Amino acid sequence: PRCGGKVFHAEEVNVKGRSFHAKCCTCKGCAIRLDSLTLNAGLDGDIYCKTCYAQAFGQYRYTATDPALVQAEPGSGNGCGKCGGKVYDQEKVSSKNGAYHKQCFACHQCKRNLDSTLVYAFEAPDNNIYCKKCFQDSFGEGTTPLIWADTTSIQCLDGKGCPRCGGAVYKAEEIVEKGRNFHKRCFTCKKCKRPQGDKLQVFVGFDEEIYCKGCYPNLQHTPLGMDSDTSKITGNEGESDVCPRCKGKVFEAEK
Repeated sequence: PRCGGKVFHAEEVNVKGRSFHAKCCTCKGCAIRLDSLTLNAGLDGDIYCKTCYAQAFGQYRYTATDPALVQAEPGSGNGCGKCGGKVYDQEKVSSKNGAYHKQCFACHQCKRNLDSTLVYAFEAPDNNIYCKKCFQDSFGEGTTPLIWADTTSIQCLDGKGCPRCGGAVYKAEEIVEKGRNFHKRCFTCKKCKRPQGDKLQVFVGFDEEIYCKGCYPNLQHTPLGMDSDTSKITGNEGESDVCPRCKGKVFEAEK
């Protein structure tokens, strides 16, 4: 709706059935970057931050669309574990059991939004997500939460595993860059090791590694050296393109 360009799945943010580029998902009023948790759909069909929405439309606040409105196709593997709605890459939070929308990844009991790490989120035997306190209250302090599988230790036999660790990459934790599948935890700048959450800010070097916006300009982008000694290419004796001195083939540019 903003630029008129084609929106691909990896960069899509869906708002009330309309698809925005992630980089175009900005407040119409102040141009601040928004995501599925912070955007507000305006009465004019555009999107706003909370402050600009209040200034433009007063007290009537319409938040982002219900993610369950766009249901995932059965067996597609991209359905939210809570609402069943289709999960796009820009709003995905991965867990052991699958993927969730950011706004759906909340404690099953107290409804508090959680982070996608075991420090804050616990997957219980009933396959729901809990915060640490609610998990202990509901299942007992001695209960062990489901352990998230370390897929970096599962080596991929077909050679198509994560370029960083070589481990098998499953759909719930996959980030695709230039046709290569990375684990979310492995998708970091090679130099400074910082996680790269925004694919639009990732750069690929000559070594085919990924770098952040800050480290990429400081790289020494030197192509591999080439041996230019054409005397090593022997010509056929008696032909006019053979050097009388070294017997190497003489090419037009050096004749």
